[in-house]
Amino acid sequence: MLALYQSDRDYDHLFEDLHPEQNSHEEYTERIRGRDGICLVAELDGEVIACLAGLILVAPEERPAKRTRLEKLFVKEEFRGKGIGAALVEAFVKWSRENGVERVFVRTYATNESAIHLYERFGFRPYVLSLVLPIE
Repeated sequence: MLALYQSDRDYDHLFEDLHPEQNSHEEYTERIRGRDGICLVAELDGEVIACLAGLILVAPEERPAKRTRLEKLFVKEEFRGKGIGAALVEAFVKWSRENGVERVFVRTYATNESAIHLYERFGFRPYVLSLVLPIE
């Protein structure tokens, strides 16, 4: 996931997490141990080449639907385009379905066309549009 934080900087020059390892350890420990979260990895010869993290969300009262959020997905660059990310997304959707989820959410940068294409292949569609104004 530390590699994901680094790649996020390619999409967002305002992304500034000087010590992501401090936050990521606690976050992923929760996903691995918690019954409402999941952390999946793909390995090749004992090396982690991709990972996904997600969780079941507590639905607000005004929209009572059980949902999950695919929080993070990262595939090492040399392994992209080989179906590894798709396999992780498929496993996450299956896990979501097994947990009685009605909707799966994911966010990605608007300029990350490869991620958008991957999610659209699974049937994800635009839902909420966020706009940002960098004040420099």
